[in-house]
Amino acid sequence: MPPLRRHAQANEESHGIGQVNQAVIRIDDLTQQNAALVEQAAAAAGNLAQQTRCVSQAIGRVQVKQDLRTRQNSTAKVGSPVTTGWVFRSSAPASR
Repeated sequence: MPPLRRHAQANEESHGIGQVNQAVIRIDDLTQQNAALVEQAAAAAGNLAQQTRCVSQAIGRVQVKQDLRTRQNSTAKVGSPVTTGWVFRSSAPASR
């Protein structure tokens, strides 16, 4: 093979290796970015799970009153308004 041809071939190989090297560097950067996003997603999932537990506990303490009439009937005067509403009960033990 003539020296000029070998030189061109070596340059071509060197250029190709440089391109592969740049591609590997880019893949490494993207992998690191992806790992950071996965960590953020895991943290967000943990926060969401904690918020879900808090909401579930709050719902467990809320009792919807269908009709306050039964309590008010014993003391209500004829024609007095009867209301419905929410009643909050704590599931935690009472502190003394």
